[in-house]
Amino acid sequence: MNTLRSSLYEELKHAANGPKVDSLIAKIGSQQILAEHINYNHFLEIKNM
Repeated sequence: MNTLRSSLYEELKHAANGPKVDSLIAKIGSQQILAEHINYNHFLEIKNM
């Protein structure tokens, strides 16, 4: 996710490229959703021990 964020903020140095920025933001969002699912399932497993 850090690589995606770095790429996103690198875009500030260039002319506006809305589709690329939107794509990077969507990828970051997908990674965040995945991370939240992993965290939730991890704590659910701990709870069920």
